[in-house]
Amino acid sequence: MTTLPETDIASLHISKPRTEETANAIPLDGKVTVWRIENFEKVLVKPENVGHFYSGDSYIVLYSYKKRREDGTVKSNEEHIIYFWHGNDSSQDEKGSSAILATMLDDELGGTPIQVMVAQGKEPRHFRALFHGALVVHFGGVASGFKNVDDEDEEDEDGVALYHVHGSDDENTHGIYTKEAATSLTSRDCFVLINGRKVFLWQGNGSNDSEKKAAAKIADKLYLKFRCRGGVSTLKEGHEPARFWRALGGKGDYPKERHARVVVEDPRLFHCSNMTGFWQVEEVDNFAQSDLNNDDIMLLDTGNSLFLWIGDGSNPYEKRKGKETAVEYRATSNVMTKKTPIIEVNSGEEPPIFTQYFIGWDDKFIEKRRYIDVQEELTKEKEKAREEAQEEVPLEPTSEYAKQVFQEKAKDDEGNAVVKASQEYYEMLHGKGGGPKKTFEIDYKALHRRVEAEKEEIVDDGSGKVKIWRIENFERVEVEEKMYGQFYDGDSYIILYSYTVPPSTAEKHILYFWQGHHSSQDEKGSSAIETTWLDDELGGAPVQVRVTQGKEPQHFKMIFKGTMIIHQGGVASGFKNVEDEDDEDLDYVVLYHIFGRNNDDTIGMNVPVVASSLTSRDCFVLLHGRSTSLWIGKGSNEGEVLAAAKIASIISRGRIVKRIKEGKESASFWRSLGGKGEYATARQNKFTVEEPRLFKCSDALGAFKIEEIPNFTQEDLDNTDVMMLDTGANLYVWVGEESNDDEKEKSMDSAAKYLQAAEGKKRHLSTIVKIMAREEPPTFTQFFPGWDPELLAKTKYVDPYLEKQRLMKEEEEARLAQSVPKVDEKMIARKKELDSAAAKEQTLSDEEFREKLKMSKQEFAALPKWKQIQKKKEAGLF
Repeated sequence: MTTLPETDIASLHISKPRTEETANAIPLDGKVTVWRIENFEKVLVKPENVGHFYSGDSYIVLYSYKKRREDGTVKSNEEHIIYFWHGNDSSQDEKGSSAILATMLDDELGGTPIQVMVAQGKEPRHFRALFHGALVVHFGGVASGFKNVDDEDEEDEDGVALYHVHGSDDENTHGIYTKEAATSLTSRDCFVLINGRKVFLWQGNGSNDSEKKAAAKIADKLYLKFRCRGGVSTLKEGHEPARFWRALGGKGDYPKERHARVVVEDPRLFHCSNMTGFWQVEEVDNFAQSDLNNDDIMLLDTGNSLFLWIGDGSNPYEKRKGKETAVEYRATSNVMTKKTPIIEVNSGEEPPIFTQYFIGWDDKFIEKRRYIDVQEELTKEKEKAREEAQEEVPLEPTSEYAKQVFQEKAKDDEGNAVVKASQEYYEMLHGKGGGPKKTFEIDYKALHRRVEAEKEEIVDDGSGKVKIWRIENFERVEVEEKMYGQFYDGDSYIILYSYTVPPSTAEKHILYFWQGHHSSQDEKGSSAIETTWLDDELGGAPVQVRVTQGKEPQHFKMIFKGTMIIHQGGVASGFKNVEDEDDEDLDYVVLYHIFGRNNDDTIGMNVPVVASSLTSRDCFVLLHGRSTSLWIGKGSNEGEVLAAAKIASIISRGRIVKRIKEGKESASFWRSLGGKGEYATARQNKFTVEEPRLFKCSDALGAFKIEEIPNFTQEDLDNTDVMMLDTGANLYVWVGEESNDDEKEKSMDSAAKYLQAAEGKKRHLSTIVKIMAREEPPTFTQFFPGWDPELLAKTKYVDPYLEKQRLMKEEEEARLAQSVPKVDEKMIARKKELDSAAAKEQTLSDEEFREKLKMSKQEFAALPKWKQIQKKKEAGLF
């Protein structure tokens, strides 16, 4: 038995020769005739519309030509090629009809033509060459229910359509519709925007002269198609008018061109799978979005980055092996370095930096083609009905089916008892009652010994050189020096810190990339990639450190000497930046929580403008129009007040800062906060600890365990567990919404044991305060600077597949509610006629079938559709 060897990853770097026939092998001076499939008939396309295709339709393209002899004379006999082109959104009936009608046309031409099936996005070069660089794919179709672009009213000035143009000559250039949004753009190529009767040709900075010339031809074709006016307006990237961005729904992020050290002629796509039983990696020629197999792993080499695309249906082995393959591919490359980023992309969550390499990207492509097993769906429906009716199963089942359901229900109940009750599971393993039983012992005295965070290496006092960039539109943009230390929670930043260690004069570097809570995934990903590129520019010597908001290391804070401020807002997040505010805006109100004891660790953070944000523990800065107030809590010490005053002087932008001691507030102060209200007042000093401590209580590993979380923030409150917060004065037991009953019960018992195990004077059990998630009082939230009451809702996990299913179901229900299908008798009759012609072989007996087709009916049924048609054609069964 022959086995397939696993792929040699190093050999993948050798580009395999293309097997496609070049356009030069076929004369291009022949005649092109095009038909569109409408109601199971082929309808001739007008000459002026040849080259325009719709994604919701199928077409037949007949190319007739005469070859030349070696002496240059033209042969008398005419040759033909029949292409049948299928749009991505064309129905199965249309695709089937195009194949059958193409075969009938073949018969009419004497059976000599070559037949070629063409799928949208996978057009061979010789097919595109027939249209001399003017092939355009529009959105819509006849039977698909989509609206065709040429159905628009001539006076419709609001019509918007965006086309992605790819190619550089008359043989391979084509334009395809894409989503009308700024995120569809990429500096690599050119785009044509139709806005009413105006045509814009947008030229990306990464496109060359040949591509721009080819795109101009597409723009001219669309200009004539839509009967536009005023000529084609050519726009260079970075010089777009406001109307251009308005048509795309506003200016937004898109992948921009950068002068890379690694350049490839074209990106390369590899299909990774173990379907054969062996790990196979194969390159996909002339790839399109339709080549992304949702059951497997795909590897996209763009030169500067390596993307690992993970299909929903890929198995654990493929996911693990795919990561290993990506690492090995990078290691065996002659142009990539270990700093070349490997970026994992999940199916359905593709960012623009990935989709830019797939012309005409469709966000719903995978969902449209998701295979639905009818039998499996029926089984699921039966299972769901059985579960809903479980409580109604009779105690004495009377049928075989009822007995089976009853038995399965009993098994489920038994299984659930094991899974849901960790204590019972523990007893089942270790014994119960008088038998040998072990208990998971928690050393409560040890819990009072503070767990130190991993010791940070402080390289110096933070007095080195600093340079900062903010991520904007996938690029790093240098920040003005006067804004150093000021961050926005909707953005991501890169901080280059350079220093020397005497007596050496050699400069060393640290690259911090700071990511705000509300920074987008694209911005966070770009900050990591840009940091890697900057690392390469510095010779690969810098140390890279990822910093998340609220988890800043000590040295990072030392760099800004007590002047680090986190504002609300950002560039791409859509929030409003503080420096955008008008100095004369008297209604502008913002509040900052200042926490820290000295210049080495002080931070100012924007918090909700309400009285409940205050706490006696710390200081706050309030900006209201042209007034700035420094509120000093009773629990803050002299060092904290001095550090807060430094922050206040920066936030006030040169205005006088008025100091207000707690309890001495004016009426205008409370009005600015929406009225006087409750907040965490002066702390008690009876059982004060240096810092509050947070513990996680969980039985996720099968046994109840308590662990301390050093340097905690609000993000550490796990909604699936119970947390204990020891503030010295009180011990809070915070109960997550998804924590189980066992955790809730044991946590309250553990809180009491924790207090009893404390050395010195014991605290009374009345200091234990139980609070529920989302119902936290100010006395609790004061220990989490920048508390966000909506954080749990924002971070709640939503299964993307289930969410997509829900949205698709809603869209389908809405569509069905608005449309009533009409019965077209003529169309039905024609379909029956074609079906009869297509199934002529079914009328044959077994002996006649074998005699005509040289195989059995079972063997014939196992053949692909196109092969069945070819066999029937050879046997004269059409």
